[in-house]
Amino acid sequence: MSKYTLLIVEDNAKLNQSIRALLQPFFAVTQAATIQQATALIEDNPPFDLLLLDRTLPDGDGLQLISTLETISPQTKICILSQRDKLAEKLYGFEQGADVYLCKPIHFQELRAQVIALTRRGRVYKNQLLERGSFVLDTASHSLTHLNHRLQLTLRESTIMAAFLDHPRGFLSKSQLFDLFWQLGHEPNSSVIHVTIQRLRRKLDPLQVTIQSLYGAGYQLQLQD
Repeated sequence: MSKYTLLIVEDNAKLNQSIRALLQPFFAVTQAATIQQATALIEDNPPFDLLLLDRTLPDGDGLQLISTLETISPQTKICILSQRDKLAEKLYGFEQGADVYLCKPIHFQELRAQVIALTRRGRVYKNQLLERGSFVLDTASHSLTHLNHRLQLTLRESTIMAAFLDHPRGFLSKSQLFDLFWQLGHEPNSSVIHVTIQRLRRKLDPLQVTIQSLYGAGYQLQLQD
């Protein structure tokens, strides 16, 4: 099985190499020392699964890269590594789109645990158009269109629908649904997930779209194009 891809953006050469040695058993690692180098790599390569990003780089705040990722590779997970350890700086990093914010000096066991955990999380779908046949989901407006029909979904429903459309077989396991709810800031439980799926089913019914329950496994979206 191919490794996850990782881009490390860090201008401290010694730290850069230490992180590479730590994570290379788990990732295919690419490295950059500046925003400019990282931007070129992001633009010229398939989407990276994970970005490790220093904030204090020779050509600016590493958070500038996040806007580039949102356009080119919105599914890339972002882990900030920074000496800026004040609460306001951390909150700003999360507001800009970071998934994890670790303060320097880096504790390598924590770093390894955090990045491996990030690869297990489902994607977050922001400002994307997802298409499957004649179905188009706009995750910015949370609207689903099919031929002459348009449905308005909630954020929660839109996120689940995006995950269904993004899966080649339209299947979501229970653990994947729990991950999606965590990322939306909700503590998930089976009842909340069940209610959300039921509401989504009712909205999709006029489009002849069904969500089938697979006992003990999860749910599968079935489209009638």
